[in-house]
Amino acid sequence: MKIANNILFLLLLFYFLFRNCLLRKVVQSTLLFNFTLIDGNGGNPRPNCGLIINDKGFIDSIIDLDFVNNDQIKHLYPTVKVFDLKGKFIIPGLIDAHTHTSSE
Repeated sequence: MKIANNILFLLLLFYFLFRNCLLRKVVQSTLLFNFTLIDGNGGNPRPNCGLIINDKGFIDSIIDLDFVNNDQIKHLYPTVKVFDLKGKFIIPGLIDAHTHTSSE
């Protein structure tokens, strides 16, 4: 019984000492900013955009940086990694669907 109590005590001690590490998931998002977005819908290119990519690699949001500043983004995404893409363009992914079904 004494061994079981000691094990229980150690487990509880471990939990209370390390609960923040166990319960908190640090989400690392990525912010790409200061680029021109060509969305592929036929509209004009959109300069000065930002793009938040979540920790799973999916686009979380597209931001018009004329209306949102870096402090607001840091408040919403405190662990965000930031990449300045000045002078660059972002377009939708392109898929090469060109195939040949016969070998002749």
